[in-house]
Amino acid sequence: MSKKSNTASEILRRQYANDAEYAEMLAGEREVAQVSQAIYDARIAAGLSQKELAQRIGTSQPAIARLEDGDYDRHSISVLRRIANALNLRLNVSFAAPDEAQINRLLAKVGEPNPV
Repeated sequence: MSKKSNTASEILRRQYANDAEYAEMLAGEREVAQVSQAIYDARIAAGLSQKELAQRIGTSQPAIARLEDGDYDRHSISVLRRIANALNLRLNVSFAAPDEAQINRLLAKVGEPNPV
């Protein structure tokens, strides 16, 4: 008999495994967190503090802290571009096709079978 894991993420995964709306919301949260993490990683790789990066882009340290907060969802292209320039990086934004599981969840949500 295998023991069920009780980590928060595993409990949520079991509870919402077949919930398309939850999966869509979670994907959106993941995207926001990835942007915040990318800002943090780039700043750390450049060896800068939040205050130093803020000075380079003409903003405040609390503004950088907000941008690096995984819950902050108002990242703008212009600010991301300023950060990239200050760190001698190139901003790269891309779109990707959803994976098969995402397609199936979305189709199930509207009640259509996957034609593939």
